[in-house]
Amino acid sequence: MERRTKIILGITVLLGGTVAALPVTHDELSWKCSSSKEKTKSYYKVFLAQAHGNKKDADARAPSNGMYGRDIVDLLKEGKIEAEASGSGIEKLKLELKLKVKVKDKITVRIPVGTYFVCSGSAQNMVTTREKTVVLDNDRRISIKLELEVACANKARAIPDSEDKFNIKRSPKQKELQKLMPVLEKANAGFAIRQAAVWIITDNANYYGLGTLIRRPGGRVIQEYECARAMQICQEAGIDIKKKSIWRDRNKIIKGLPAGRLKTWLQEEAKK
Repeated sequence: MERRTKIILGITVLLGGTVAALPVTHDELSWKCSSSKEKTKSYYKVFLAQAHGNKKDADARAPSNGMYGRDIVDLLKEGKIEAEASGSGIEKLKLELKLKVKVKDKITVRIPVGTYFVCSGSAQNMVTTREKTVVLDNDRRISIKLELEVACANKARAIPDSEDKFNIKRSPKQKELQKLMPVLEKANAGFAIRQAAVWIITDNANYYGLGTLIRRPGGRVIQEYECARAMQICQEAGIDIKKKSIWRDRNKIIKGLPAGRLKTWLQEEAKK
């Protein structure tokens, strides 16, 4: 038998019963959870998606602060943590987080996909390609050093090194990047394809612009195949590739592709 417990946020929490998503109306927000912590998180995500736009949306999201952590940008603005980021090449970024002494409670810091690291010098800005979550605690772990997976976000600038420092912001393209990254991960895409896809979004790069990534010796890293696969992945992520500059170079890319599924896909898209 299910037991219903009303809480002050206007959310009905159902304990001890089977889990099923409920439709959300503007009068009531409801979500169901099992006794399993993992399932609670999973179904809370579903609940938040359903609750988006509801008049009690902000209140409904309050419990997620402890469950999923808080965005690093918000915590920095509130002065609860300090962060120092430095360059580590084109794929990695070093980050040290410190908990402010005045903060007594432990804090879960979330660094979401699309977090923007703005270089204070002339090197490229960087954007995270994989989410990271860490816990800071005044009793045990007041600071932590970690390495983030990133991609460059300004193709014309130099690659950052350890001397380059960064400020942390939300990317103006964060929503599109959040759509993109899970699809990139599922596709098991290599670095060149990942970087091409990110530049297509952050820099609106065309085929020639993507050629700024080079290896010595050997020439450009992002060839026609990498361009086409990045375009395909962007489309699979729900991003309209035909509105990006790269689409104007589709015929050039098609000519450089070997016969196969990827070339057929791009040819068919070009006909639509």
